[in-house]
Amino acid sequence: MSRAMIELHNVSKRFGAVEAVRGVDLTIAEGEIVTLLGPSGSGKTTLLRMIAGFELPDKGRIVLDGKDVTHAPPYERDVRLVFQSYALFPHLTVEQNVEFGLKMMGVSASERRERVKDAISLVRIEGKEKARPHELSGGQKQRVALARALVCKPKVLLLDEPLSALDAKLRDAMQVELKKLQQKVGITFVFVTHDQQSALVVSDRIAVVNEGRIEQYAGVAEIYHRPKTAFVASFLGESNLLTARVLSRGDGKVRLSLAAGIEVIANDDGSRQYGSQVTVAIRPEKIHVEIFEFEMDGTFHGQVTDEIFRGPLAQLSIITESGLELTAVVATRTADRDTPSKGEQVTWWVHRDDVVIVG
Repeated sequence: MSRAMIELHNVSKRFGAVEAVRGVDLTIAEGEIVTLLGPSGSGKTTLLRMIAGFELPDKGRIVLDGKDVTHAPPYERDVRLVFQSYALFPHLTVEQNVEFGLKMMGVSASERRERVKDAISLVRIEGKEKARPHELSGGQKQRVALARALVCKPKVLLLDEPLSALDAKLRDAMQVELKKLQQKVGITFVFVTHDQQSALVVSDRIAVVNEGRIEQYAGVAEIYHRPKTAFVASFLGESNLLTARVLSRGDGKVRLSLAAGIEVIANDDGSRQYGSQVTVAIRPEKIHVEIFEFEMDGTFHGQVTDEIFRGPLAQLSIITESGLELTAVVATRTADRDTPSKGEQVTWWVHRDDVVIVG
């Protein structure tokens, strides 16, 4: 991994009776894009504002590129913040908005012209240089806000819910563009959002924030496939969260009872004892479903109680004879495969790697 660009050491922040951030440790490497993901009120924006210097921690340290900036004001930190509302100056043109920070920095007029031109080209809003914010679409305003931040060449770019004001289709496109932009400029990005899809598309790593703490911090694939807590499993994507009892352990695996007659195998983390109760997470797309019934070790029967069509995928609600309720996601009908319909009997199973103990 590259050297650390941002380090938070046991950082806490309280607002009156509310402890917004609780003893957070976090290291973000140079040149990576990390998302702080969590629901409203989880503390993610407070963390971002402390990195920016707009809030000071009650305790702990914040280090930026090896320098302790815990109590430094924003203007002494080589960071730029892109706001959710874009915060463009309505009376200035696109060109003037992008140039503003350079003027404040005392950059010469000739250098400003070149850097503004490059920034506008980088975010692909050529031809809009003389337009004012009210003449721009939401996506164009977002590009101007990015150009205004990037033109100053900061070490860190902080983005506070930058895509939330965009419609779904434009948001999807901007997610991909933001990732490509970050890879092109190589600046460390810290991205705050409550949107799971944006986090998955944009990030190198995700820190899932809940009630002022980081519940898990890992790469995108790991945090999706191997959630450590029930909150992470349910907030990032969808999961079947099921109560199970440990029946046996050995050979790196644990046998679990989900309900009468339904036993599954999971990988053993070594901390579960015989007879103990655990919570497991199973992603809906990891449940294999077939319309025809057959008997084989590890397969079970159930009935489809509901079917929701989602274009290429269908979401199925399944109930077993013992009353266990599951949600599965399967591919919709193809030339050689039918989608189970409401009322049909099905056979289902799940691989041990996809049964994750989360509590």
